[in-house]
Amino acid sequence: MKFKIVCLLLLFTVLCSGCREANNPFNQESVATTGNDSLSNGVDQETTHQAPTLVASAEESTKRFYKHLNEGEYDQAVDLYGGSYDILQSYNPDLDHEDYAALLQAGCEFNGLMCLEVLNVVSIQTSDEHEFFFEIEFANPDGSLFVRGPCCGETEEDMPSQSSFMIRVVCQDDGSCLVMDLPPYVP
Repeated sequence: MKFKIVCLLLLFTVLCSGCREANNPFNQESVATTGNDSLSNGVDQETTHQAPTLVASAEESTKRFYKHLNEGEYDQAVDLYGGSYDILQSYNPDLDHEDYAALLQAGCEFNGLMCLEVLNVVSIQTSDEHEFFFEIEFANPDGSLFVRGPCCGETEEDMPSQSSFMIRVVCQDDGSCLVMDLPPYVP
């Protein structure tokens, strides 16, 4: 029964992330990137309306958040995460719901979150000068591209493999940025 619930949650998450991208009410502007050093070398400054330092700060925060998770530095990851802990709290009812580092640790070590480092930033979209949507690829431990395959008995046709993931980042005027999405989930 728990497996079915987890599969349904995963399917719901995948469907919702696609809906969020397709139905984003903001006037999004794409920013081209060129791989790992996308912002320091690849952003066309004339296509962005926000300060380049804010875009760079958002990318840096994203990379640091996933690196901290990958290296088991959960206290540091908490400082860079601004999203919901609801799913982790529901997966781990025996943990203190306010112990965010323990919840992230359980997510990475027991609950199926793929806490991998960022391999590439594929693209960046923005809805306003403080909110960014990074399409990123993650690296497997051997450095290869992480690909999430079909889940829960689905076929590739019904649930195609996914190698890039949309991650939302929100920044403040002072340049501090928070990642709003957890790593990809694999049951």
